Amino acid sequence: MTVRLKLGRQKKVKKKQDFKVVFDAGRRYSNAFISLVFTSQQITENKDPVRRIGIIASRKVGNAVQRNRLKRLVREVFRINQHSFRSPLDLIVILKPLAREATGESLQNGFLELCKKAHLI
Repeated sequence: MTVRLKLGRQKKVKKKQDFKVVFDAGRRYSNAFISLVFTSQQITENKDPVRRIGIIASRKVGNAVQRNRLKRLVREVFRINQHSFRSPLDLIVILKPLAREATGESLQNGFLELCKKAHLI
């Protein structure tokens, strides 16, 4: 049996209303590079429980190239470790301005440590 590591459209938080639900009811954890806001999904009959991620990077983080690079790094860490996260889960990652100066490895370690601290992994 092969494990699918694809991060498709259904695994991303995209709608403004979904972000609002997570921010209103979610729990928060943060470190120097990122802040996490997460909540369990409401399970309905027609919707499969999934792990979803949304990433926010303001202009304070850097120009568009820097912001997109950091979002790609966080998305990749989530994609690789997605089966370690509890399900169902909506996770919002807010990148802080200090993340611009972080290396890929330190950002990855910070993200995973924060997820462990929040008991998501």
